[in-house]
Amino acid sequence: MAITNEPNFKNENELRDGLINEIRAILSDTKRINDFCITKSEPLDIYTIISKLGDQLSVKFIEVKHYSPQNNRIGFSGFQVDLLIRKEEELSWLNHCISWVFGDKTKPLGTERFVLLDNVQAKKCAANGVKRGKQNNFTISKISANLVSWSDLSQKIKNYLLDS
Repeated sequence: MAITNEPNFKNENELRDGLINEIRAILSDTKRINDFCITKSEPLDIYTIISKLGDQLSVKFIEVKHYSPQNNRIGFSGFQVDLLIRKEEELSWLNHCISWVFGDKTKPLGTERFVLLDNVQAKKCAANGVKRGKQNNFTISKISANLVSWSDLSQKIKNYLLDS
């Protein structure tokens, strides 16, 4: 169950800020950790460092993307291409520390309009493969096949962050 209200985002930055609020609430409500730090930066959108009980440190990254009818695409470039161009074995290994959240702003609040994907799944959603030197986009229909509610996304993010 989500802790914060579902964001009514107009752009990627507003979705990212809504996710950061939810992540902060999730981690503040978790007894399995000592402390945490969340920051927004480049080349990935959200950096979360978690100090778990037993002096274990965990670093998690989330890349945030949104679909808007004005753009009619979900593009990616730079480091995102460098990441997704890797072989599936490498992407699988990176799944423990990098995930992707997509939000569809065309769908109404309270509906299934979010998805958390690992790197292998994100690569499979790329239109015509991932290549340097071209406009890389995600296929909206492939992403839309896995949409969940804000509440379900919150649980998936919690599982990802806490490796449960």
